[in-house]
Formats: sequence, C-alpha cells, structure tokens
Amino acid sequence: MLIRKAKITEGYEIETLVKICAEESGMMMIDAVDAHQAISKTVLNPNNHVYVALMDNEIVGVILGTKGAIFSNLHNMEVSMCVSSKWSRMGIGYMLMEHFLLEHGWLNVYAEVVSDNEPIIQLLLRHNYKLVCSIPKFVNTRRGFRDKMIFTYNG
Repeated sequence: MLIRKAKITEGYEIETLVKICAEESGMMMIDAVDAHQAISKTVLNPNNHVYVALMDNEIVGVILGTKGAIFSNLHNMEVSMCVSSKWSRMGIGYMLMEHFLLEHGWLNVYAEVVSDNEPIIQLLLRHNYKLVCSIPKFVNTRRGFRDKMIFTYNG
C-alpha cells in the first residue's frame, strides 16, 4: 500500500469514493452532506491537505485535513476520513491517520464523529485523541438522530 498527497487530477475519483462511503455505511467520519459538496474542489483548496491510500493504483482510502481559514483559527485542522468498504478492517484507516498525524499533528487537530461509529471512535482513541464533548441528538442519520462527538488529538 502507498500513501501520498492527492493529485489535483484525482478529485473526481476521491469524490466518487466518498459518496460511496457515505451511502454504504457509517464507518467513516465524512458524512453524506460533506460527500455531496464537491470534494474534487477540496483537493485544489490550499487550506486542505488530502492524502490517499492506493492499492494496485486504485484509491481505496482518503484522509482530509481542513485548516482554519481565518486568523483566529489558522492553527486548527479538522480531519475526516473514508476507506472503501472492500478494504475496511485491513488497517488502511489506521495507516492513513498515522501518516496524517506525522505530517500535521503539531496543529490543533480535531474530529467530529457520530456516537454509534464505534470503529472510528476506537481508531481515534488508539491515536491518542481525547473526547472533548458530546452534543446530544445533533446528527440526523438514516438510523435516527445520533449524538455528535468531538475529539481532539493530544500528541
């Protein structure tokens, strides 16, 4: 497996993967709303840091860091991730997060997760993220309203 920065020309392929992830499961941090907001444009944005995981030249996972855009939050970066269901539970998400934190862990990295997304919560905890707060019944999913959990990375 290879992990590298996404190329501008891969925006459409990344967007396709994220839309599939959003429709298939809750096993990700990017939700269906984010998936339909032109992720291909995200790759071009200088405030975003996008990395892909490749297996046999196919993008099987993506991690996205969105840096704050105004002076007061330039040191903050929200992280989102998606791994193809065909490749889930093979350590790809773990390796993507590891790579991302090596590059950007010095920033105030945080993640927002739906409360019943246990695999991602466990992934975050294994990478030394700490739960900051939980907002009850904040996220409307296909399974009903769920709590939104906010985690920060603590190096």
